[in-house]
Amino acid sequence: MRTLSGLTLFLLLLCVGPAGCSEEGGGGDGDGDGDGDGDGDGDGDVAPRTGSWDYDEYDTTGGSCDLSSQLDSDGQFGLVYEGGALFQIIPGDGTAPFNCNLSGSDFDCPDRATATYSEDGVDALISGQASVTGSFASAESAAGVQTVDVACNGGDCATVGAALGTSFPCTFEADFTASWRDSL
Repeated sequence: MRTLSGLTLFLLLLCVGPAGCSEEGGGGDGDGDGDGDGDGDGDGDVAPRTGSWDYDEYDTTGGSCDLSSQLDSDGQFGLVYEGGALFQIIPGDGTAPFNCNLSGSDFDCPDRATATYSEDGVDALISGQASVTGSFASAESAAGVQTVDVACNGGDCATVGAALGTSFPCTFEADFTASWRDSL
């Protein structure tokens, strides 16, 4: 079914990729005190390291959409951190860059991606909103979850849902890990 393969691509673009974050190395030790020893300042703050990052394959862990068969997404992304409470992710999947909030070692990216999908001859407009939350274990290591809310409007939504083994609206969550690879 043409709708299934097209929707699979849509879901992959919405879900794949950049969800990880890191600490800023910049020649320091990562401890937040400017000495470069990586021991931290004791208050849990982590400064993400700017550079290229790898993320490990997603594991669909929850939600009402059973779309795990649609996901297989190891990859890379860029992370830019210039200090403060924000950093930027540059996806390796062709989607637009997005900002993440940083608080201590925790991060959230409320606007990872928003997209819609439709095909000629199918009365279904699929829309999705992806967000990311997680935390840094170190300057070069992060883990989290990407949550995608999917909705459908139109007379063929039940057919599209049946082809995917789900119904709309639905949500799914995918765990990830990310690690710093090298400088940008």
